[in-house]
Amino acid sequence: MVIGNSVANTGGGAATNSGIDYQQRVAAFLVLYMDLDLDCSRILEKPNNIEKITKVSFETDDDIDDIVLTHKSSKSYLQVKRMLTLSDKVNSEFFKTIDQFVRQFNSSQNNEDSFVAITSNDTSKSISKDLRKITKSSRLTNEAQQHNPLSKSEKEAYQKLISCIKKSFKQNNYDKPTDKIIEALIKQIYFVILDVEQDGINEKYFLETLNDKFNVKTNLIWNLLIAQALGWSKNRQSIDVEGINKLLDKFRSHSNEQEVKVLDSIFKVNFDPDNYNICSGREIIVQASLLSDFDYALVELYRFDDDGNFRIKFHEDSVEWGDGSKFKIYGRFSTFKGAERFIENRVDLHDGKLVLMPMNGDYNYDESPIAKLYSDKVRSHILAKNDTTKCIHCQNGLSHPSLLIEVQEEGLPFDAGNIHNDCLRPSDRVLGMSMHEGNSELNNFDINKWLSLLDKSQGLWCGMEAVNQSVRNVLWNSNPVGDPNGAFCIKVTLKNGSHQYTHERGKVQRYNKDVAYKVGEQLNEWLVDSLDKNSPLCYSSDGNIQGMHDDLQKNSSSPLDLVECTKFTVVKFTRGIAVRHDKLNNFYAPLIIFVDVNTGDYILFDHMAFLLTDPIELKLYLDNWNSAGFTLQSYRIDIIETDAAFDKFMHWSKQNNVDVLVDPFFDRSNQLIKGSVIEDLEGMKQSHEHEKESEERFCLLFTTTNDDGTFTHLYRDFVNDVTLLLYDKCSNGDCSCMGCQMYAVRARHYGSDNLDVRHANEKTVVLNLSDSESDWEKEFLKEHCVSWADWEPIVT
Repeated sequence: MVIGNSVANTGGGAATNSGIDYQQRVAAFLVLYMDLDLDCSRILEKPNNIEKITKVSFETDDDIDDIVLTHKSSKSYLQVKRMLTLSDKVNSEFFKTIDQFVRQFNSSQNNEDSFVAITSNDTSKSISKDLRKITKSSRLTNEAQQHNPLSKSEKEAYQKLISCIKKSFKQNNYDKPTDKIIEALIKQIYFVILDVEQDGINEKYFLETLNDKFNVKTNLIWNLLIAQALGWSKNRQSIDVEGINKLLDKFRSHSNEQEVKVLDSIFKVNFDPDNYNICSGREIIVQASLLSDFDYALVELYRFDDDGNFRIKFHEDSVEWGDGSKFKIYGRFSTFKGAERFIENRVDLHDGKLVLMPMNGDYNYDESPIAKLYSDKVRSHILAKNDTTKCIHCQNGLSHPSLLIEVQEEGLPFDAGNIHNDCLRPSDRVLGMSMHEGNSELNNFDINKWLSLLDKSQGLWCGMEAVNQSVRNVLWNSNPVGDPNGAFCIKVTLKNGSHQYTHERGKVQRYNKDVAYKVGEQLNEWLVDSLDKNSPLCYSSDGNIQGMHDDLQKNSSSPLDLVECTKFTVVKFTRGIAVRHDKLNNFYAPLIIFVDVNTGDYILFDHMAFLLTDPIELKLYLDNWNSAGFTLQSYRIDIIETDAAFDKFMHWSKQNNVDVLVDPFFDRSNQLIKGSVIEDLEGMKQSHEHEKESEERFCLLFTTTNDDGTFTHLYRDFVNDVTLLLYDKCSNGDCSCMGCQMYAVRARHYGSDNLDVRHANEKTVVLNLSDSESDWEKEFLKEHCVSWADWEPIVT
């Protein structure tokens, strides 16, 4: 806090301080050192001590009246002179400096105090070089001058220093000093060169070290403290650690603040008023009137006091003045333009009587150092959060013109950003309006959030682009073998010492302990079997292809760099494993879904929920849906951000018998002609098990596209728990393998357009064979039978 005014003294410091910028820069430098709790011993050239500043006093009633630094057990008395010339004439600045040192020395009761002359590089070398060396030497040993012979220039400087000391003792009517007293005084005298003028080396270096300390531009902190130092000096005031911390805390960086990111060009932020300025120096308040003859008042006042603190307090719906009185508040603004716009739009205020209470004077408080610094804090916070497309109150996305506001309210942390007009609270300080230049159909849509989620995501839908089928049936597995929160995964050790991990949905597959060991055992059995066939399991060196050695090489158009698998091991899952080996962030997500803006419920059409993969094409879909009788009204757009959120939504749809369509497009007869229908694999199995007789089988033929262009056919009988690998290298041309035969037979019987074909993932299609009969010979079963647990993550 700023401590009260000091008693005036008879020194000349107050007169010389006026108009001198250097002293204010030194003061700002030291006050900032105090705020950051830095050791100033090196700056004050006291390398053998740890000196931290607890208070900085200006123009005190001490004998040295420029600046006094208070430390834990001592004080540093500073005389700040931008330029000094060595002279023992009693009217010289150098003599006046030494005279103040002498007077303080005689009044001081602490021999740990120091008397410091701080000056710039423009000071004469006889002081900056010779006297600095002499005073340093005096602190190293007694009788330093006898032990350290002086050069000619050093002798001259030393003699003038002694002359000034003796003259000062005489002028102040002190007893004639002995050599021992003079030596003791010289030990406490310091000559410090501090280059803190504009672009000075000390200023540049110090400001660079502040880059990560504050959330505003460091030069603005610097300019604020220089301006404050001038006021403290003129008013003969002091500031302590608590006071400077209170002043600067609002601008301090915190570890939980996000790194600054460039705002996406899709969303433009326009600050109000003109020139995109943020005004922080004034408060313009629409509040209940202070006068009985009026209903409400438009009050203008400056925001900060002389110490940089807020002059009034704001609560949720009231303003508290300095005397403790409170008034209902209707709105709060940074400019009259914002207040006028507010009053114009508030019909309920039009019938009341309004009194204007502007400030007197022409001073532009928005241009004061504290206001400019606070504006930079607001601007930096908005950019750092990078959420200009999201309402900082309700957290939903923005699309229409919105308000740019600052939150500075008792009991709430500082915040700033965009909000919906309907989310405005009385205490929110309106800075202006934000204009969205995107699609008007994207109601309350957080476009920046959407763009941030696209990296390595939507793996399924990207793969679907290669599927030449208008309407696709996509299988979603509601009961996967893995556990997204499982603590274990399976590491594949390769012969060259490197490692891979088993995957599902493009991510390292996680399991609970029992399942992990069961799957690991099955994989190791497959490994042994491959060695028995003299075609070991291998991974390509890039980790993208996995299979048996001979099959991979035989079906590749060019030789592959293969590495043999040596074992599958269950290991603890770590975040580092995922960071290194995950190939996708999300397999399904992000997707957008439509929510009723009034109720918050999902919008459904005939028990159907529509999802979209690309919001930019929303207008085309809205027009199509409207033609089909599916009209969206009063909607907002929410984002299904992760696969976990997608799974949660799918479970909800199952429980509520809601069909899920992705990118649905309809013809004029309201028939689905494009898009994907999501179906649950587990639900299909259960449905068949309940609807069909026990002797009938629920069977599927999975056909997966391999990386080399061939196909793998896998037959699965769920009722009898039989899985057969029919062929793993089908060419799908004139191939007559059993999988191709199954397709051909059913196509001839039902017609190719009537086959029950679905998609399990971007590489796998599924043919429903539940109504067919297949008899397998025992020898065939023994030769082709494989573990469903091994193949389920691949084909589903």
